[in-house]
Amino acid sequence: GQQFGSDVTVTAFDQYNNQKSDYSGIVTWSSTDGDPYPAVLPTDDGSQWSNGVKTFSRYSFILFNTPSQTITVSDGSVTRQSDPITVTPGSLASLVIRSGSGGAGVPVDSHTMGVGETLNLYSAGYDPYGNFINDVNSNWSSDGNLTPQVSASNRSNYTFIPTAPGSGTVRAEASSDPTVYDNTGMISVVAGSVTHFQISSIGTQVSGEPFSITVTALDADDIVATSFTGKVQIFDLTG
Repeated sequence: GQQFGSDVTVTAFDQYNNQKSDYSGIVTWSSTDGDPYPAVLPTDDGSQWSNGVKTFSRYSFILFNTPSQTITVSDGSVTRQSDPITVTPGSLASLVIRSGSGGAGVPVDSHTMGVGETLNLYSAGYDPYGNFINDVNSNWSSDGNLTPQVSASNRSNYTFIPTAPGSGTVRAEASSDPTVYDNTGMISVVAGSVTHFQISSIGTQVSGEPFSITVTALDADDIVATSFTGKVQIFDLTG
């Protein structure tokens, strides 16, 4: 997104590689730098050629997309392509919370997970043109009733391992600039599958009198399996 550091000089040659001092044509410029931000390139009007040489101002060239691009100058079928030009990212403009480090994975949108499962989050930083910079140190927080609540400072990643059902979103704010941030979609935490049941304590009962008990469905982490709607059978194993 910045102009070149130096001017670009074009020299015309004939088929024998001799400098063509009488050249005064009009050249066109093109680049491999395309969407979403195509290169800014100069327009030639054919003037200011001197002994087959013309210098184009560095301010006429801007490349946007990392990591490298080339520019090509042409007059009809005669073309010359530059060597690869390294394009480095600009300053931090946005964050995206992703599921993988180094710009890998996908943006974390709505996500459903079980108690005890792991969700890895990374705060990927981007420049104004969508180029990945690096994973940016951020301050992490959450809303809703996620357990535990997310809270961490100056870290480029966060690992969330819920201990109870709940829901909410996670937020990352760049440590260097809290106005640069991102939020996940809704994270919903559900209890795991039923692995066992718990029966409420039963006190002394009067012979022949009915009584009630409470049965609770639990998962492997002793968390109430709130989604359980099945039927249970109760047996008296005392004989």
